[in-house]
Amino acid sequence: MIPLFLLLNSCTQQSNTQVHTASSFYPSIHLLKDSLSLDFNIQQAATGILFKQLSLGQKADIVIISQAEWLDRFNKDFEIFESKLIAKNRLCMISKQDSIISLDVLNSKELGIANPDFVPLGYYSMQVISQVGDSINTTFHFNSASQVKKMADIGEVSSAIIYQSQLTKEYNYYCFPDSIQPDISYFILRMNDKEKTISIFNQLTSSNAIKLISLEDQLYLK
Repeated sequence: MIPLFLLLNSCTQQSNTQVHTASSFYPSIHLLKDSLSLDFNIQQAATGILFKQLSLGQKADIVIISQAEWLDRFNKDFEIFESKLIAKNRLCMISKQDSIISLDVLNSKELGIANPDFVPLGYYSMQVISQVGDSINTTFHFNSASQVKKMADIGEVSSAIIYQSQLTKEYNYYCFPDSIQPDISYFILRMNDKEKTISIFNQLTSSNAIKLISLEDQLYLK
């Protein structure tokens, strides 16, 4: 069950063009908006919540989601005018307490992960835990990728699984290899044929935009 307040959450400032983004991609889309001087309103939520919001009638001109399985669901339930792979990310464990990060951290009783029911980061985290963790019941579930990082920042959990793009220098970290968890893909979806939507979509998917987020946010395309 997705909390109602998350479904109703929206930004107060409204622009002509609405860009809804997965929470973990928010820093990147904000960077692109500022760096490219683009005019649009940003709303962020977990990909599953973005899907539910659109299902309930919210309008978006551009949507950025993670997880290929969600792309299939969006294509099935909504009219997608254009979609592109915009970036890839990776899962990492973080800890302030452990000077050497190892897979043993996965069995920590204070391991924070995102909710696997509707947050792609949580879904991926559970896949990792099921492969290399001894216990799946020692986790704290949070409602977005950004909330997982926040709870680690304030000390609510001693370790957490986050995206590589969320890494900050105060943490020790271990990023999972492809053999444990393949890269996570982000897709950008154009939801209509408005002239301004097309223009913004093209700028967000330009080689300049990809270079910006690759350098600044540790996101990358192979």
